[in-house]
Amino acid sequence: MSFTVTKKAPELVAPAEPTPTGPLPLSPIDNSLFLRFFQQLLHVYKHGGEQPVKVIREAISKALVHYYPVAGRLRATGRHQRFEINSVGIDLELREVDCTGDGIFFVEAAADCELADVGYMDRPPFVIPVEQLFPSPPPDVELHDLAFLMQVYKLFFRPFNTLENNFILILEVTLLAYPTLK
Repeated sequence: MSFTVTKKAPELVAPAEPTPTGPLPLSPIDNSLFLRFFQQLLHVYKHGGEQPVKVIREAISKALVHYYPVAGRLRATGRHQRFEINSVGIDLELREVDCTGDGIFFVEAAADCELADVGYMDRPPFVIPVEQLFPSPPPDVELHDLAFLMQVYKLFFRPFNTLENNFILILEVTLLAYPTLK
Protein backbone atom coordinates (compact mmCIF):
# COMPACT_ATOMS: atom_id res chain seq x y z
CA MET A 1 0.00 0.00 0.00
CA SER A 2 1.38 3.39 -0.98
CA PHE A 3 0.49 6.78 0.47
CA THR A 4 1.08 10.31 -0.66
CA VAL A 5 2.61 12.62 1.93
CA THR A 6 2.54 16.39 1.48
CA LYS A 7 4.49 18.74 3.71
CA LYS A 8 4.33 22.50 3.84
CA ALA A 9 7.52 24.49 4.24
CA PRO A 10 8.70 24.89 7.84
CA GLU A 11 7.41 28.07 9.43
CA LEU A 12 8.35 29.78 12.65
CA VAL A 13 5.79 29.88 15.43
CA ALA A 14 6.84 32.74 17.71
CA PRO A 15 5.73 33.45 21.27
CA ALA A 16 2.32 35.13 21.44
CA GLU A 17 3.78 37.99 23.51
CA PRO A 18 7.23 39.60 23.85
CA THR A 19 9.70 37.52 25.89
CA PRO A 20 13.03 38.20 27.64
CA THR A 21 16.11 38.13 25.39
CA GLY A 22 19.78 37.38 25.93
CA PRO A 23 21.95 34.39 26.81
CA LEU A 24 21.06 31.78 29.44
CA PRO A 25 23.74 29.36 30.59
CA LEU A 26 22.97 25.67 30.52
CA SER A 27 23.36 23.64 33.69
CA PRO A 28 26.21 21.11 33.95
CA ILE A 29 23.62 18.38 33.38
CA ASP A 30 22.34 20.07 30.21
CA ASN A 31 25.93 20.40 28.99
CA SER A 32 26.61 16.74 29.75
CA LEU A 33 28.33 14.68 27.09
CA PHE A 34 25.70 11.97 27.45
CA LEU A 35 22.73 14.23 26.78
CA ARG A 36 23.79 15.53 23.38
CA PHE A 37 21.43 13.81 20.99
CA PHE A 38 18.22 14.27 19.06
CA GLN A 39 15.13 12.82 20.63
CA GLN A 40 12.43 11.98 18.12
CA LEU A 41 9.00 11.57 19.66
CA LEU A 42 5.91 10.26 17.92
CA HIS A 43 2.49 10.86 19.47
CA VAL A 44 -0.57 9.38 17.81
CA TYR A 45 -4.08 10.60 18.60
CA LYS A 46 -7.09 8.76 17.29
CA HIS A 47 -9.42 11.75 17.57
CA GLY A 48 -7.96 15.14 16.84
CA GLY A 49 -10.96 17.39 17.34
CA GLU A 50 -11.66 20.41 15.18
CA GLN A 51 -8.67 21.86 13.31
CA PRO A 52 -5.91 20.17 15.35
CA VAL A 53 -3.09 21.85 13.39
CA LYS A 54 -4.45 25.33 14.09
CA VAL A 55 -5.14 24.53 17.75
CA ILE A 56 -1.62 23.11 18.28
CA ARG A 57 0.03 26.08 16.51
CA GLU A 58 -1.86 28.58 18.71
CA ALA A 59 -1.17 26.58 21.89
CA ILE A 60 2.56 26.49 21.12
CA SER A 61 2.61 30.24 20.58
CA LYS A 62 0.99 30.81 24.00
CA ALA A 63 3.21 28.24 25.77
CA LEU A 64 6.39 29.84 24.36
CA VAL A 65 5.63 32.99 26.37
CA HIS A 66 6.29 31.02 29.57
CA TYR A 67 8.90 28.64 28.13
CA TYR A 68 10.72 31.30 26.13
CA PRO A 69 14.18 29.63 26.06
CA VAL A 70 12.68 26.98 23.75
CA ALA A 71 11.96 29.78 21.25
CA GLY A 72 15.66 30.68 21.20
CA ARG A 73 18.70 29.04 19.66
CA LEU A 74 21.52 26.96 21.07
CA ARG A 75 24.98 28.39 20.55
CA ALA A 76 28.57 27.72 21.51
CA THR A 77 30.07 29.70 24.40
CA GLY A 78 33.68 29.38 23.24
CA ARG A 79 34.52 27.52 26.48
CA HIS A 80 35.48 23.85 26.54
CA GLN A 81 35.48 21.02 29.03
CA ARG A 82 37.60 17.88 28.64
CA PHE A 83 36.29 14.39 29.47
CA GLU A 84 38.22 11.12 29.60
CA ILE A 85 36.19 8.04 28.73
CA ASN A 86 37.98 4.69 28.42
CA SER A 87 41.28 6.47 27.80
CA VAL A 88 39.76 8.54 25.00
CA GLY A 89 39.88 12.30 25.45
CA ILE A 90 36.79 14.20 24.40
CA ASP A 91 36.87 17.96 24.10
CA LEU A 92 33.34 19.18 24.73
CA GLU A 93 32.35 22.68 23.68
CA LEU A 94 29.94 24.16 26.21
CA ARG A 95 26.66 25.57 24.94
CA GLU A 96 24.10 28.12 26.08
CA VAL A 97 20.64 29.22 25.00
CA ASP A 98 20.39 32.51 23.15
CA CYS A 99 16.88 33.70 24.02
CA THR A 100 15.96 35.34 20.74
CA GLY A 101 12.19 34.88 20.70
CA ASP A 102 12.47 33.60 17.12
CA GLY A 103 10.14 30.68 17.80
CA ILE A 104 10.15 27.01 16.89
CA PHE A 105 9.93 25.53 13.43
CA PHE A 106 6.55 24.00 12.78
CA VAL A 107 5.74 21.80 9.80
CA GLU A 108 2.21 20.98 8.68
CA ALA A 109 1.91 17.70 6.82
CA ALA A 110 -0.84 15.46 5.47
CA ALA A 111 -1.10 11.90 4.25
CA ASP A 112 -3.87 10.37 2.15
CA CYS A 113 -4.57 7.55 4.56
CA GLU A 114 -6.31 6.77 7.81
CA LEU A 115 -4.60 5.90 11.03
CA ALA A 116 -5.70 2.27 10.72
CA ASP A 117 -4.01 2.12 7.28
CA VAL A 118 -0.62 2.78 8.92
CA GLY A 119 -1.13 0.39 11.83
CA TYR A 120 -1.73 3.26 14.24
CA MET A 121 2.04 3.91 13.99
CA ASP A 122 2.49 1.36 16.79
CA ARG A 123 6.09 0.43 16.04
CA PRO A 124 8.72 0.55 13.32
CA PRO A 125 9.06 -0.14 10.48
CA PHE A 126 6.61 2.61 9.65
CA VAL A 127 4.61 2.59 6.42
CA ILE A 128 5.39 6.28 5.93
CA PRO A 129 9.17 6.67 5.28
CA VAL A 130 11.06 8.10 8.25
CA GLU A 131 12.51 10.98 6.20
CA GLN A 132 8.94 12.11 5.45
CA LEU A 133 7.67 11.29 8.91
CA PHE A 134 10.03 13.43 10.97
CA PRO A 135 10.50 17.16 10.46
CA SER A 136 13.60 18.87 9.16
CA PRO A 137 14.49 22.56 9.34
CA PRO A 138 14.95 24.81 6.31
CA PRO A 139 18.28 24.25 4.49
CA ASP A 140 19.85 27.44 5.87
CA VAL A 141 19.25 26.42 9.53
CA GLU A 142 21.51 24.08 11.51
CA LEU A 143 19.50 21.40 13.31
CA HIS A 144 22.02 21.49 16.20
CA ASP A 145 21.08 25.12 16.87
CA LEU A 146 17.40 24.38 17.43
CA ALA A 147 15.95 23.36 20.75
CA PHE A 148 12.68 22.13 19.32
CA LEU A 149 11.18 21.17 15.97
CA MET A 150 7.60 20.01 15.42
CA GLN A 151 5.57 18.42 12.63
CA VAL A 152 1.84 17.74 12.76
CA TYR A 153 0.20 15.32 10.34
CA LYS A 154 -3.44 15.46 9.45
CA LEU A 155 -4.60 12.19 7.95
CA PHE A 156 -7.20 12.62 5.22
CA PHE A 157 -10.74 11.33 5.50
CA ARG A 158 -12.17 8.81 3.11
CA PRO A 159 -15.78 9.42 2.03
CA PHE A 160 -16.97 6.12 3.50
CA ASN A 161 -15.48 6.81 6.94
CA THR A 162 -16.72 10.07 8.42
CA LEU A 163 -16.24 9.43 12.15
CA GLU A 164 -12.50 9.16 12.49
CA ASN A 165 -10.55 12.40 12.79
CA ASN A 166 -6.90 11.31 12.97
CA PHE A 167 -3.71 13.20 13.47
CA ILE A 168 -0.15 12.46 14.44
CA LEU A 169 2.02 14.84 16.42
CA ILE A 170 5.73 14.41 15.77
CA LEU A 171 8.31 16.22 17.81
CA GLU A 172 12.04 16.38 17.38
CA VAL A 173 13.76 17.80 20.41
CA THR A 174 17.40 18.72 19.95
CA LEU A 175 19.27 18.29 23.21
CA LEU A 176 22.48 20.02 22.11
CA ALA A 177 25.11 19.27 19.48
CA TYR A 178 27.29 16.21 19.24
CA PRO A 179 30.70 16.43 20.92
CA THR A 180 33.95 16.63 19.01
CA LEU A 181 36.25 13.64 19.50
CA LYS A 182 39.95 14.52 19.71
